[in-house]
Amino acid sequence: MKLSIICDNTAIIGSDVQGEDGFSALLEDESLQILFDTGFTGIFVDNAEKMGLSVKPDILLLSHGHRDHTGGLLRFITLPLSPDCICITHPDLFLAKWKLGNEFGIPISAPSLQHHLKISYAKGPVWITDSILYTGEIPGYFPFEPAEEGRTKVRDGVMVPDLLEDESALVCRSASGLVIITGCAHRGICNTIRYAQQLCNEKEIEAVIGGLHLASATEERIKGTIQFLRETGVHHLYPCHCTGFATTLAFARELPVEYCGCGTVLSFDTGL
Repeated sequence: MKLSIICDNTAIIGSDVQGEDGFSALLEDESLQILFDTGFTGIFVDNAEKMGLSVKPDILLLSHGHRDHTGGLLRFITLPLSPDCICITHPDLFLAKWKLGNEFGIPISAPSLQHHLKISYAKGPVWITDSILYTGEIPGYFPFEPAEEGRTKVRDGVMVPDLLEDESALVCRSASGLVIITGCAHRGICNTIRYAQQLCNEKEIEAVIGGLHLASATEERIKGTIQFLRETGVHHLYPCHCTGFATTLAFARELPVEYCGCGTVLSFDTGL
């Protein structure tokens, strides 16, 4: 199983790919290709080409409805897609979303996207294969990972608090534990890991990869996250996108943080 990061805020040293404020990753497992998020502008397509990858997914997974993860859809729909390509996502993905008075939601409507591929909505977990899982809504377990404040969304014409119920993650079984890929982990990375462990009945965590949304986190939350990740025994931590520089430094002092960014390619033994 191979995972390629084709969009992130930074590009790895020695690569000719381009970074932007967003996230996208391409998962390849035998003949199956899954695109996880599309970044902000669609630069993920150019980066993939530079990395020798062809973006023609069987499945498109959208982690949540923010523009830095869905903006690239406008470029994605211009690609020669497979007629069987299907998008799996939460039904709240297409709701208008706001933060601090600014609209920051998905730039395309559901009917427009459905002109190009099928959409399958899921609030709960979806097993894509025996070893690959879309989590659906992530419950809360830890008091230090409360729902974010200050975000709103429009439901049935009414502005309501947005608790990021649409945030989901991609989980893969490997021979040495779970591989968890997150877009922003708005629901909390510890909540996400605990839920993945329960869904998969697996304690070992081989890798956590993606945005952890801790750039502005409180000291209490960062300490709680470090303690949980240490106690859980995460083998490898690949912080991307919205994790934050100071948080990444704090993690690196106590956790197995790995250098990563746009251009990173990781391989995992599925044990098959």
